[in-house]
Amino acid sequence: MLYEQAFMSLPEFLTGLPYQNFDYEGTLMSAFSMAVLQELNGRNINNPISCLRSEVAYPIAPGKRADIHLDLDAMNILTPELRKYGIYRNNWLEAKYFRLNDAGSPTVDSLKVVLLILKDIIRLVSLPPENNFPTSSAASYLLHAYQGNPTKHIAERKNSRGGATGFTRSWAKK
Repeated sequence: MLYEQAFMSLPEFLTGLPYQNFDYEGTLMSAFSMAVLQELNGRNINNPISCLRSEVAYPIAPGKRADIHLDLDAMNILTPELRKYGIYRNNWLEAKYFRLNDAGSPTVDSLKVVLLILKDIIRLVSLPPENNFPTSSAASYLLHAYQGNPTKHIAERKNSRGGATGFTRSWAKK
């Protein structure tokens, strides 16, 4: 639940100084990490920075790295009762940030955006260890942010001849 609460703080971080004009995914990750640290500090966790790491290798695929990993076991607060609320020991997060260039056009091809998001979803489903519902000790999160309207960045559905049907992916609309 720490990540969820940090998500709620993220707009405040991203619209405040010095992040008003952020251009890179790393800036998004820094702002999100600070939001998580703020949540940990609010709970009086000793040495909260030791629980949060970036670019952490997945144990079953050392060449693949998660953008952020939060280990709640280091806090010594996990109990069976707390797990009933959906709190997991290992919290894995993959993030993507898609921006516009100076002309107002996306900097990444719209079909590639879809592929990058799907790649992160596959990683989150298959790579965190102990990801077996309902006895899992791992939670997976995908943070994707867009400068401007997300539908500007995400490819439209193609018909069998390769032309766009004019209908964007339903998840992009949400």
